[in-house]
Amino acid sequence: MKYLIPIDGSAASLAPLEHLERMARCGIAVEAVLLNVQPRFHRHISQFTRKGDRDAWRTERAFDAMAPAAERLRNAGIPFRMFAETGKLEERIAAVAVAERVDDVLRGEQRSAAERYLLPAGIAGIAALLLAAD
Repeated sequence: MKYLIPIDGSAASLAPLEHLERMARCGIAVEAVLLNVQPRFHRHISQFTRKGDRDAWRTERAFDAMAPAAERLRNAGIPFRMFAETGKLEERIAAVAVAERVDDVLRGEQRSAAERYLLPAGIAGIAALLLAAD
């Protein structure tokens, strides 16, 4: 199976690698496509820089962000390819998924601190109220 994994350099974006590592240990053939999407510069900024410099900077940042994921996949013996794109995240994910004919897109969970702590507490509170109502 071929999976697209968008990597943004955060620890959360590396979470899907555990799934691929488990599948590989079970003998399932998997392949990973790592993708890092860099934002475009605003035109007011880009008018003062050279396109080649901007492209080199984006490429360097993209491959630095994907380096930990590439290392883990290499250590696990999972074949992978890396892509660096520029533009809107969702559009580039969709375009690369179609172009690479991936079976699935695996994204790490991106939640704020408030969502991590308050959401479970809120759900537990609602569950307690519902159980108490019976």
